[in-house]
Amino acid sequence: EGWIDRALEDLPSEKQIVERRTSGGGLTAPEFAVLMAYTKTSNIDVVGRSNLPDEPVLRRELAQYFPVPLRERFDHLLDGHPLRCEIITTRLCNQMVNMSGITFDHRITEETGIDVVEVTRAWVAARDIVDAEAAWDEIESIQSAVRADVQIELLLEVRQMIERTVLWLLRHGRPPLDIAAAVVEFREPVQRLASGLDDVLTGRMRDLTFAREAGRLAAGVPERLAQRSSQWPVVHTFLDIVRLAGRTGAPVAAVARTYWEMFEVVDAGWVWDAIGSMPRSDRWQTQARSALRDDLLAVLADLTEDVLGVGSVDAWTARNERSLTRAAGLAAELRRSDALELTTLTVALRQLRNVVLSSPHDGR
Repeated sequence: EGWIDRALEDLPSEKQIVERRTSGGGLTAPEFAVLMAYTKTSNIDVVGRSNLPDEPVLRRELAQYFPVPLRERFDHLLDGHPLRCEIITTRLCNQMVNMSGITFDHRITEETGIDVVEVTRAWVAARDIVDAEAAWDEIESIQSAVRADVQIELLLEVRQMIERTVLWLLRHGRPPLDIAAAVVEFREPVQRLASGLDDVLTGRMRDLTFAREAGRLAAGVPERLAQRSSQWPVVHTFLDIVRLAGRTGAPVAAVARTYWEMFEVVDAGWVWDAIGSMPRSDRWQTQARSALRDDLLAVLADLTEDVLGVGSVDAWTARNERSLTRAAGLAAELRRSDALELTTLTVALRQLRNVVLSSPHDGR
C-alpha cells in the first residue's frame, strides 16, 4: 500500500524472505518492531479519519490517557481537548496491535471482507465483553513467578479468545456494530457463565478444562488465573449461548448445560479437536479452519435450540435415535480413515447438520 520503503527501513526483500522461509527462519525482533510501528501508524490513520473516535463508549480511552489528579479536577474539560480524537485513536490502535498482533486486522479483513474501522469496532466490543484488559494485566503481573513460555502461552490464549469473539460479532451482525449495545448484551452473562462454568460443562470438555487448570497450577500460575485461563478456549461459545437464551427465554445456565450435553451426545469433541489440529500455514488454510469451526458452532447452537423446543436432552435423543446412530457410524468410519482433513470434516459437519434437519419439530 506504499507505507514502507524496505530499503530505508532495512527490511528483507521478497527474495530474502523466501530464503529465510526455506531455511526455517523468520523476521528479527528489530524488523518486527518496525512492522509493529507501521501497523499502528496505518491503523491510526484509517481510524482517525472515521467517526469511530466520536463514539461515546470510547470516552474512557480519553480519560485514561491523563493522570488521575487531572481526571478528578478537569474531567469536565476533557471533551474539549484539541487532541481528543488523536488521543483516543492512538490509545485504541496501539492497544489493539499490542494485544492482537501486527497481522490481526489484515487477517480479519481478508476473512470477513470488512474494513479496518469495523474490525476495530468489533475488537473494542470483544475486549470489553471478555474482560481482556484485566486478564492481560493479571498475566503480566506474574512474570517473575512463571516461566516465560507459560506467560506467552497465556497471552496468546487471550489473543485467540478476543479474535474468535471478534469473528463472532462480525458474522452475526451488520456494520456498523453498536459497541455499547453489544457489551450490554453479552458482557454480564458471559462473565456469569465463566464464573459458573463448572456447573454446566459436562463430559470430555469438562475433563479437558480441569486438566488445563491442573497443568497451569503445576506451572506456578496463581489459582484464580489458572481457573480463568482454563476456560478461555471455550469463551467464544458463550455468545451463541447468550443469544440463544435471549431468543428462547430460557435461563442462560440452562441453555449452556444443554449446549454442552449435546456436545457429548453428538460426539462433537473429535471434530473440535480435528479442526484445531488442521494446518494454518497460509491464509486459505486458516480461513478454511475458521469456517469449519463456525459451522460446528452453528450446528451445536441449532441442536441446542431443537432440544429446548422438545423439553429435554433425553426426550430429544429418544426421538432422533436413528439419525444419531447414522451420524455416529459415519463418524467412526471417518475417524478410522486417518484422513481428517477439510473434505472429511466437511462431510462430518454435514452429517451433524442432517441430524438437525431430520429432527421432528412438532410444527415449530
